[in-house]
Amino acid sequence: ATADGSTGTRGGTSAVAWAQTADEVVARFPVAATCKGADVSVTLTFDDASGRCVLAAAAPGLEHVEGALSHDVWCAGDGRATFRHAATDDDAADLAQLDWALEPAPPPLPPGKCLRWTLRKRPLAAGVVSWWATLFLPENAPVAETPVDTVALAARSKRRGAPAATFKDTWDAAHAQFLEKVKNHPPPVEIEVDGDETS
Repeated sequence: ATADGSTGTRGGTSAVAWAQTADEVVARFPVAATCKGADVSVTLTFDDASGRCVLAAAAPGLEHVEGALSHDVWCAGDGRATFRHAATDDDAADLAQLDWALEPAPPPLPPGKCLRWTLRKRPLAAGVVSWWATLFLPENAPVAETPVDTVALAARSKRRGAPAATFKDTWDAAHAQFLEKVKNHPPPVEIEVDGDETS
C-alpha cells in the first residue's frame, strides 16, 4: 500500500497510506467498516487561485480531509492547455474522471475498510515524470507526513535503464569522437563567384 510512497497520520492515528508509479498515485484513507458508496463524498478540483489540484473526501469513519496535492494530477475544472499532455480534449476529460472505490484496508492502515483513490499524474511535458515526496503540500496539509526520498525510489531506478556511470562513459566517448571529427575536418574552401561589379 506504500510502494514508493508513505503514510500520514492525524491525531496520532494512521490517516492515509499512498503509493506511486510513474503514471499514478494511489491514496487510501481508512473509513468505517459499515461505510457504503452512497455515504462517500469525494471531489478532486482545480483551484485557480493557487494553481493546484485539491482533494477532498468525507465518509463515515473518515473525518473530512481536504488539501492541495503536492504535484499536478488530471482533475476537473483545470482549464490549462492539454495539447502537450493528451492527444485530444476527450482524452484529457477521461484522464480527469474520478476513480475511487471502497475496499479492504491493507497494512499499514488499521484493519477494516478504506477509500482507495487513484490519481493520474499530469506530466510537465511529454516523457517527464514527477516523483512525489509527499501526497499533500506541506503547508496546511490535512495529515502529518514524512517526506519520501525520491532519489531512492524503486520504480524510479527501474526507469533509469543504464547506470549513470555507463551513460557518462558513453557520453564522453561520443564527445571525444565529435571533437576528433571537428579537429580533422578540412578548412572551408573559398570560391570566387563571377558576377557584375558595380562601382
